[in-house]
Amino acid sequence: MADDAAPTVKQVNPGDGITAVGINAAITVEFSETMNVSTVNGTTLKLSAAGVPVNGRVEQVSGTVFTFIPDALLLPNTEHQERVVETVKDTAGNPMASAFTSTFVTAAGMDNYQPSVESVSPSDGTSDVPVTGSITIVFSESIGSCSNEFEQLLFDKGMVGTGAGYLVPFRWKYYCHFNTRGAPLRRELLLRSCH
Repeated sequence: MADDAAPTVKQVNPGDGITAVGINAAITVEFSETMNVSTVNGTTLKLSAAGVPVNGRVEQVSGTVFTFIPDALLLPNTEHQERVVETVKDTAGNPMASAFTSTFVTAAGMDNYQPSVESVSPSDGTSDVPVTGSITIVFSESIGSCSNEFEQLLFDKGMVGTGAGYLVPFRWKYYCHFNTRGAPLRRELLLRSCH
């Protein structure tokens, strides 16, 4: 069956309407499907500050995720607009149906705060967790790109007196969750066992 569906922008980071974004921010865009890399570049993924184009480069993170990295710090206390032009195409050659725009406002300075873990599920001390179950970690802010896959994670064995850890094969994926109240973006990490 032929793919004739137009790709869409699933999400951007910083999200639309977010304020107090650090002036050292990069812009990440996640598409609904794998894109033709040659069509996602500095002419189709753009950033402007108060209507003036911001110079930068576009880097591919995965088949669906791309990051615009500004050449210099963003202007402080300024509205910025992210724009994805409708000529970007998926791997089947389908362009987006229309352009995508989103705005955010920068803070006075850089974001130099380290993210922290806000919650983990199952919680610490939980027993009888299924081997094929999921583990969810929620961070205090967005970390990295919107989607990244990894294959291993270090877990503590929990054996008294050993202090040892071991590598457990996992397939895990980041999922961005945007807070509609304009609070910092949150990142939820979902892990699923390969077993």
